[in-house]
Amino acid sequence: ILLIVMNKDIFSNIWFRIFSIFFTVVLTFVLLNNNIIENFIWKFPELFVDFKVPIKWLECNYLNYNLFSEDLLKCTSNTFNYGKILLTIPYSRSLGIFYVNYLPYILILISILLINKIIAAKNLVGYTIFYLSIINPSTIFLFERANIDLVIFIALIVIVYSRIYIINWLLTFFLTFLKIYPVIFLINIFIENKLRKINKIFIILFSFFLVGTIYICFNLNEYIYLLKNLSGTKSGYHFLFSLNSLPKIFRHIFDINYIFLILFFYSIFIFITFKIKKTFEKELKKFTYDLYSDEVRLFIIGGYLSLFCFFIFSNWFYREIFLITTFPYFLKLYYENKSSILKFLINFIIFKYLFLFFYSYINVHDNIKYINDLRVFSKPFLIVIFIKSIIDYLLLSIIGSLLIINTKKFYNEFKRKIFNQKIN
Repeated sequence: ILLIVMNKDIFSNIWFRIFSIFFTVVLTFVLLNNNIIENFIWKFPELFVDFKVPIKWLECNYLNYNLFSEDLLKCTSNTFNYGKILLTIPYSRSLGIFYVNYLPYILILISILLINKIIAAKNLVGYTIFYLSIINPSTIFLFERANIDLVIFIALIVIVYSRIYIINWLLTFFLTFLKIYPVIFLINIFIENKLRKINKIFIILFSFFLVGTIYICFNLNEYIYLLKNLSGTKSGYHFLFSLNSLPKIFRHIFDINYIFLILFFYSIFIFITFKIKKTFEKELKKFTYDLYSDEVRLFIIGGYLSLFCFFIFSNWFYREIFLITTFPYFLKLYYENKSSILKFLINFIIFKYLFLFFYSYINVHDNIKYINDLRVFSKPFLIVIFIKSIIDYLLLSIIGSLLIINTKKFYNEFKRKIFNQKIN
């Protein structure tokens, strides 16, 4: 530690970077197989339970069980709630062993390497963000469950850095019809190629929707069954990442109408977002950066995906992993101009992750109690989930404000393209 403090150049040393990756990977795998994480997350008796469910569905399909009927219950207790496109993944006995025992570790390793790539730490601040992005309760929770969001996170980074556009489109199509919210990846078609003409963008989008419509028509019964039987665990008050968290807390404490609270907090969120936008617009006038840079495109797609999930779903907090894709943009701004507002933003992110340890500890150790059939929470629990909700509320407002600013810049860029095409 003393060596690091005395020699700032060590952060740019390739061997230090390799050591950081190695240390993070080893520490992550040790934590996943150690009971210490039970103090911060609800740990199952076995690893990767969320990942094993779709693999079991593939096995049932391989054994000729009908996944879209009650026949599936003869094979597994989990109702099929992914898109039918999952069944295009090849399966055999040997592949099943690979999927269950080895693939989750490979996905975790890939995700750590990708986080290292996109954050590209240059100093103590960068490495602090890198370490905390991985070694924190929400990310470890995702790794421990090996939820499908881990695959979506990896795919998000891949489509931003890949210049083989057909791969980007196929990944977007597959994940959209697997879990609907990756439809946000379609934004990448607008921004993945600076030289792409407007008419070509709309041809690609039209082709996507045409093929998607045809796919739905050929599998209509299966998707109707899916909608009728759609189920999945939603976070209640524990480990929640959602704009609904504050309405839930206020309803529980003050017994106010839930619909009114949702409308109120959604309205306040929009108001705060536009207020913050004015502050950042003044700050960003000092910067000139390539709109089509990897950091900006990663921020646009990851930011909109995070905001979409935050607005629409009662997410388990492992979905906060999508927030990591916004950090390279924040760090890019911070490295170029360490203004007070950017210092606040970076310190706020660090504080958020440090607070997650305290928040998660209380979540795990707060006993579930009922009095007269009504759920009762302890004061410490209500306090920490309230603070966590405020932190998320503010951070997503900041992300929303910067999304508005950069989306407006892209819109102006598209207008210039259209004008230039008309002239030519």
